[in-house]
Amino acid sequence: MRQDRPRAATALPVVLATDSADPSGVGHHMITLAAHLGPDFAPRLAFAPGTTASGFIDKARSQGVLASAVDDWAMLFTGPPGLLHVHAGIGWEGLALVAAGKAAGWNVVRTEHLPHLITDPRQRQDHAAMLASLDGLIAVSPSAGESWAHGLAHVGATVPVSVIANGIGPMAPRKPRTSVRAALGLSDTAPMILHIGRFTEQKAHSTLIDAFATLVERHPTAHLLMIGTGELRPAIAAQVAALGLPATLSDPRDDVADLMAAADLLVLPSLFEGLPLVLLEAMAMGLPIVASRIGGITNALGAAYPYLVPPGDPAALERAMAARLGDPAGTRDEADRQAARYRSRFTAARMAQETGALYRRVTQPKSRIIGMQTVTNVGFIGAGGIAGRHLDVLRRMSDVRIAAITDIDPARADAMAAEYAAQAFDSPAAMLAAGGLDALFICVPPFAHGPAERAAIAAGLPFFVEKPITVDLDLAEALSAEISAANLITAVGYHWRYLDTVDRARRALADRPAQLIVGHWHDSTPPPGWWGVQHLSGGQMVEQVTHLIDTARYLAGGVQTVHGAGNHLPRSSH
Repeated sequence: MRQDRPRAATALPVVLATDSADPSGVGHHMITLAAHLGPDFAPRLAFAPGTTASGFIDKARSQGVLASAVDDWAMLFTGPPGLLHVHAGIGWEGLALVAAGKAAGWNVVRTEHLPHLITDPRQRQDHAAMLASLDGLIAVSPSAGESWAHGLAHVGATVPVSVIANGIGPMAPRKPRTSVRAALGLSDTAPMILHIGRFTEQKAHSTLIDAFATLVERHPTAHLLMIGTGELRPAIAAQVAALGLPATLSDPRDDVADLMAAADLLVLPSLFEGLPLVLLEAMAMGLPIVASRIGGITNALGAAYPYLVPPGDPAALERAMAARLGDPAGTRDEADRQAARYRSRFTAARMAQETGALYRRVTQPKSRIIGMQTVTNVGFIGAGGIAGRHLDVLRRMSDVRIAAITDIDPARADAMAAEYAAQAFDSPAAMLAAGGLDALFICVPPFAHGPAERAAIAAGLPFFVEKPITVDLDLAEALSAEISAANLITAVGYHWRYLDTVDRARRALADRPAQLIVGHWHDSTPPPGWWGVQHLSGGQMVEQVTHLIDTARYLAGGVQTVHGAGNHLPRSSH
């Protein structure tokens, strides 16, 4: 996406900057984010002078993004005040950048691209002092958000943490697979295993080498290609040579899509990650993956992904690699699922939308937040039947104003907005960009959850969400972690627990624990067409009987064991 499209006359100046000597994935992330920000922002990139800066600058400019190397950070802030977005590969980077931006009177947000890893007492002290200057802190995955929320709580920092997952743009190879493999000296059938990452302890190259040394006994024609720079590269090269392995070490390349299209497997045995871009790239390309079962990787691939292994375990890594190479059909199906997961969760457009919402929130006039408020302005995402029920209740409250409504069906949003004297919008992004909201009601079908909640999280808005919150357990757990990291007030529409009769029952059971609770659901299937389709609604247990389960949990405590039996009766589609 080029930036040569028109910018709004009032576009907010945004400087995305890093002082990392070798930005690596951080630099690519900054370019992608700047290239996808909307016309309300005027971004430019700033890198520290060094051997890698020129490559990032050239890439940014090729995408129409202003970029330069900067010797004196204070020179970034000579124009009208704007927003500084500092990107740190690790916690002790970017402290001087934050100080320079704050001294110039700019709003400052910071993205931590790895989990909280600061252990040195002096570095912790310096980092804690820097946090007081921030208007917001971004973590790139739910697990990283949890680690930063815990780390900040340890030092008493109050800066809000927002989880905005990394995203990448679409990828496509430029060369045929056969020609790429021929250039590497590989036949069409030789298994090609790819690793892309800096040669550091974090990436666990030695674990990969040990696993690959065993793998070649099963697959003697296999070849390992490792791409990257770093202080451990000479040692890894020596290990490869000593074992006589069919492996190649290469400097960073600009044909990653070609290499992934030519490869059979991406392997990422890292010890820790934020949310690795190379993993998202492999997902987008449909390249099969074997990786460590650690936070950021699990967030990307899902906890149920079958080819995650314990970090630092060469034997387990080798078994997973062999299993993937030995099951081409199953491997291809799983790769296709991951490609769909990328498209639904990890696009650059989604990342830029959520980041833009955060920019707007931290730069809004503070008087709107601090002043005494007598009316709560509520926005609705979804204008269906359940939204109508909530609207009918809210309209009776004198301290609530229905301010905005959006729906996938613009005509429905227009009609409901007219009824409640609200403003209609054609998308959640447009509604949130307009500002002025204090809370959201998210009333969308079970299969449509995720983007709306993440938009609310990025905007820092408390929200009520209709149950079930999703039909995807991985997504539900990820949203829960992101909400916790952002410290937002939220509620789910389990309304039975608020009945006066249920409240009396709970008090009665306080000193006489329930021995048996029996629940029944007697009702017809509601009219929406998706309700009777299990992959869209989650099925009867998830969609309606869940109220019984919630009430039982509210009265008797958490579930310990589960037994089930079921039956399915075909029904007419009419």
